Amino acid sequence: KASFGAGVDLSIYHTDPNGFIKYQNENGHLRILSGVSGNGGIQLKNRTDAETYLTCISDGAVELYHNNDKKFETHANGITSHGELLMQNNSVYLNDAAKLRIGTGQDLEIYHDGTDSYVSSDTNALRIGVTNTNSLKFFTTNTIRWVIGSTGHFVPDSNNSFDIGSTSNRVRNIYTNDLHLSNVGHTNDVDGTWGDWTIQEGESDLFLKNNRSGKKYKFNLTEVS
Repeated sequence: KASFGAGVDLSIYHTDPNGFIKYQNENGHLRILSGVSGNGGIQLKNRTDAETYLTCISDGAVELYHNNDKKFETHANGITSHGELLMQNNSVYLNDAAKLRIGTGQDLEIYHDGTDSYVSSDTNALRIGVTNTNSLKFFTTNTIRWVIGSTGHFVPDSNNSFDIGSTSNRVRNIYTNDLHLSNVGHTNDVDGTWGDWTIQEGESDLFLKNNRSGKKYKFNLTEVS
């Protein structure tokens, strides 16, 4: 064993089959110094000098290798993982079909398959929400379409602009309490007026309330079965 320092702080020795460089001063660091400029630095390689494990370049990157193939390196803007993960300019980039997996059992997956993008949960519910008093907004073509406000109401972002269902893909059923109908701000194509009505349910009848005039009506219902 070769020992250095008044308190034998640094030791270099061999204990079959391993070799050791041991520094044990709790107030200091083990420093390996090399290179002052340019591409000089430090390399950790195998005994035949054929396979690189680690490269530290002066004024540059720190590189990590797997089976002599560089897999990870630092650079001025962050870090790069070669092949599977790229982190650069405060962003994370993954190749097509490469998945970001989160959770002990990789329960949540976020990925792009080359055509479509997916957020997939394999355990319990997938929760998407806002923890403050702001709204949750859904957009396409960079334009907001629908909004869930902080009070829980689901509304279109602009009046009289978007549909639920279409002529070819209809909603099967609508489950609601009172049905409120209003075309305020527009007119109909029959008499050119606008209205504000509410359909309400009674025990044996349906009622229609004119919210503009306050008048109330009852539907004439014919029993068929």
